[in-house]
Amino acid sequence: MFYYAVLNIVHPSRDSIIRLVNDVLLALIILELLWTVIRFLKKQKFLLGPFLAIGMIAAVRRILLIEAQTSTMEHVPVEKLYEMGLSAVVILILMVAYYLSAKAQKIEE
Repeated sequence: MFYYAVLNIVHPSRDSIIRLVNDVLLALIILELLWTVIRFLKKQKFLLGPFLAIGMIAAVRRILLIEAQTSTMEHVPVEKLYEMGLSAVVILILMVAYYLSAKAQKIEE
């Protein structure tokens, strides 16, 4: 993955930049999951925030992927627009949940 990322930077194109952003967001998701597992194995306090962040990153990644797929189309299917709208709603809901989780954690401390 790293080799292709470097190769895409050397010879940039529209598709290579989309792949690079997609790979970076996937790496962020994997790092968040690993960090959460490490915290769990160390018997530290469970935090909801990382899971909400993973959900937000995944939804943003999906929106960017749909946008990249439909950017070359002359006519965008309505289903793709609905999917992007639903992903945006999911992001907003996860943001509210993250805010409430952080607020509850501050009250708890």
